[in-house]
Amino acid sequence: MAVTTVTSGLNQVKGIKYTEIADSSADWPNVSDNVYFYDKATSLPYYKNAGGTVVSIFEEGGVSSNVYTADGTVSAAREVNLDNKKLTFDVGTLASGVNSNLGIEIDGSNIFYGGGGTSSKLLLVKGDLGDVLNVNSGGYLVSTSDFSSAIAQFRNRTNTKGLSIQTGATQLASTTFRINPDVTSTTTGVIIDVGSSLQQISLQQGGTISHWLRSGDSAAQASFFVNGFSGRGFNVGAGLPIGTEDISLQGDTLITKKLELSTTTDGFLMPRLTTAQKNAIPSPVDTNLMVFDTDLSSLQRYNGTAWVALSSGFGIVGTTDSAGSPTFYATVKAAYDAGQGSIKLYSDITESTSRVIQMVNGRDIDLNGFTYTYSATDGSNMFQTSTQNCTFRIINGRILRTSGASSTLLKLNLTQTQIDIINVYAENSNGSCLDTKAGVFNGFGSSFIGTTGVTFTTPAKINGGTYTTSGTSNNSLSCNHVQNAVFKTVGGRNFGSGPTINNCEFYSETNAALNFSASTVTNSYMKSVSGNATQNGVNSTMINCLAISSTGVVATASQPNVKIIDSTLITSSTSACINNVEFVEGCNITNNGTGVGILNSNKVLKIVNNIIKLTSGSNNGINFGTTANCQAIGNTIYLNDPTSIGVKSSNVGAYLSGNTVKGSTILADLGTGTNLFTSTTDAQGNAAQL
Repeated sequence: MAVTTVTSGLNQVKGIKYTEIADSSADWPNVSDNVYFYDKATSLPYYKNAGGTVVSIFEEGGVSSNVYTADGTVSAAREVNLDNKKLTFDVGTLASGVNSNLGIEIDGSNIFYGGGGTSSKLLLVKGDLGDVLNVNSGGYLVSTSDFSSAIAQFRNRTNTKGLSIQTGATQLASTTFRINPDVTSTTTGVIIDVGSSLQQISLQQGGTISHWLRSGDSAAQASFFVNGFSGRGFNVGAGLPIGTEDISLQGDTLITKKLELSTTTDGFLMPRLTTAQKNAIPSPVDTNLMVFDTDLSSLQRYNGTAWVALSSGFGIVGTTDSAGSPTFYATVKAAYDAGQGSIKLYSDITESTSRVIQMVNGRDIDLNGFTYTYSATDGSNMFQTSTQNCTFRIINGRILRTSGASSTLLKLNLTQTQIDIINVYAENSNGSCLDTKAGVFNGFGSSFIGTTGVTFTTPAKINGGTYTTSGTSNNSLSCNHVQNAVFKTVGGRNFGSGPTINNCEFYSETNAALNFSASTVTNSYMKSVSGNATQNGVNSTMINCLAISSTGVVATASQPNVKIIDSTLITSSTSACINNVEFVEGCNITNNGTGVGILNSNKVLKIVNNIIKLTSGSNNGINFGTTANCQAIGNTIYLNDPTSIGVKSSNVGAYLSGNTVKGSTILADLGTGTNLFTSTTDAQGNAAQL
C-alpha cells in the first residue's frame, strides 16, 4: 500500500495527465491536494481537490485495452491534456455490408434551442488565432480559416469533384448543379449542366424550360420564352428559329428601348419575303412594318394602306410625303427626283456616277450636318435648273465637287424667285461654285470656294455668304444688289457692274479688290495686298467705305462721273492714294509711302473738305497735273517735308479756297497758272463764289 509520485514523461494511460499513483482507496488520504492521480485497484483516474475530496472522473474503469466501457455523467468540467500526443478512437471492425452506430456521438437533445441567435456550442475546435470550428445546438456551423487564400475544400477521393472555396474564386466541380426551392424538387429552379463538350444553364418550372443558355453543340443558343418553347419570346441560335437565321424574334415581341446591333465584319438581315408572301401577311398589317421583297429586290414599307418601296439602295437619303412619312433612297438624285417634299441626308454620301440634280420649285435639301461629295469624272454640274421662277433651298452641311473636268457646283443661271443656300460649305476643286440669276439669293452662313469665280447676273439680289476664288479669274457681280457678303480672290478681282453694294467686304492678293462701275458702294471694306483697293468705273460712287492697299493706289478711275464721299483711304504707295477721281469729299486720305495724296492726269477734279496726310517722303498733297480748272476747297493737308507743296499744278489755273496746309509754308504752286477763285456780293449781301 503506497502512493507513488510520477512525472509526465512516464507512460500515463487513460488520456489523463496525472502526477501520483495509488495502490487502492486506502492510499487516497496520502494523495496530495489539487492533483490528478491513478488508482491501480479500479484502473481509473481521479481528482483530489483543495478540500481533500476525491472526485471520480469516470464512473467505471476497465482493464487492458477496454477504456471507458460504461456510460456516466461528468460531475464537473474536465480537461484532457494530450501533451502533444494523439488520442485515437477505434470503432472496431465490422464485416462488409454490416452497418452499426459507431464512432463519436454528441447528444444535445436535452439542450433547449428556441431559435434566433441563441444556441449552445456542442463542438468547438480552437486554433492558434481563435475558433476554427464551431457546431452549436441549433445546427449552426461556423468554419473559420486563417489561410490567406483557401477557405474550405470538399472533394471526392479522386480529387475530381467537389467544392473549393478560395478568397479569390470559388469552384464547384460537378456535372450538374441545381438551385431548387427544396431538396425534393428537381424540375423547378435553376439547373446548370456542365460536361466536357456541352454546357447549359436552364430555368425550369415543373420540368418546362422557360429560359435556356446552351453551348458546345449544334443546338447552341440563347432562348427566352414566356410559356416555354411553345410560347412567344426571343431566341438566339438553334431551337425554334425562323429559317436558318442566328437571331429570331418570335411572336409579338416589343422592344421599348433602343436596340443596338454592332458588328464590323458582317451585316443586318431583315425578313426576306417574296411578293406573294409579303401580300399574304395577315391583316391588320402594322403601319411602317418593313420587309425585304426578294422578287422586287427592294426594301418595302407598309404605309397604312399599301406596300411602298422604302429604298432603292442603302437608304441614306430620305424624303417625306405630305403626311410626313419617310422614304429612303441610296442617292441624292433618286430621293430628289422622287418628288416628295424635303430631302434629308442621314449619312455622308459620295457619288462617282454623273447624276445632275435638276432643282424644282418647293423642293428643299437638308444636308443635316453631313457631306455630299460628287466625284463624277466628267464636266457635269452638281445642281442646275431647267425651269424658271422657282423657290428652293439647300441648308446645313457640306457640298463638294471633286475630280472631273471644269464644271459649276450650283448652275442656277435661269431667272428664279428665291434661292437659299444657308449654313453650307460648298467647294469645287475644278471650277466655279455658283452661277445664278436668282431674284433673291440668300447665302447666310455659307462659304463658296472654287478655282474660278462666282457669277451673279441681273436680276439677282445677293444677301450674305463668303465667296472665294483660288485661281486668277474674277468674281462677277453683274446684278442688282449685293449686301452683307464677303468676296475674296487670289489672282483675280471682284468685278461689279450695275449693283448697289452695301455692308460688304472685298479682298484681292494681286489685283483690284473691287472693280465696279455704274454702282453705288456704301459701308463696305476693300483691301488689296499689291493691287488697287478699288478700280472705280463710270458713274460709280463710294460712300462711307474703308479702302486699303498695301502698296498700290487705293482708288483709281479712268471713266467720268466717279465720286468718293465720307470714306477712309489708306496706302503705302509710291504713286498716290487716289488717282484721277473726279469728286472727293469728306474723306480721310493717308499715304504712308512716298507718293502724293491725290493725283490727276486728265480729269477736272473737285476736292472738297478732305483731310489729306502724307507721313513719308517729300511729295505734295494734291497734284492737278496739266488739267485746268480743278478745285480744292476746304481741305486740310498734312505734309511730311517742309519744302513740299499743298496744292500743285503744271502751269494751269485752279480754284483754291479755304485750304489749310500743315508741315509746310507752301500752300500752292500753280506755276504760270493762277487761282481762278472769285467772289461777288450783291446789294443784299448774297455772295457767289467760283
